Amino acid sequence: APSFVADKPEDADVKGVADHVDHLTSVMGAAHVGIGSDFDGIGSVPHGLEDVSKYPALIAELFSRGWSARDLAGLTGGNLLRVLEGAERVAAQMQREGVPPASEIYAKRPDLPMPKWEL
Repeated sequence: APSFVADKPEDADVKGVADHVDHLTSVMGAAHVGIGSDFDGIGSVPHGLEDVSKYPALIAELFSRGWSARDLAGLTGGNLLRVLEGAERVAAQMQREGVPPASEIYAKRPDLPMPKWEL
């Protein structure tokens, strides 16, 4: 979203996106930042990042700023895979321990409305 990376959306570019990624990393650490590729339904994009084929420009910009190969691998999918693997481990552990799925716990809460998918 160009408005996230530049004061004027028309000024948003790869360097601005890299600045944004650098800022997020300084706040939460490189192990907690990732980029996505859902370009469907958006009205504008930063110059130089018109689609995923332009991601190498962003990766090159971050590399030139001192990002390590490991951090770049995390940014481009490794961090997401690590989180999903952790969720799978927790799900397996909960199954072994007989802990019901969250939706079963949710349905027993009288203080919360029933989700539409349960009706």
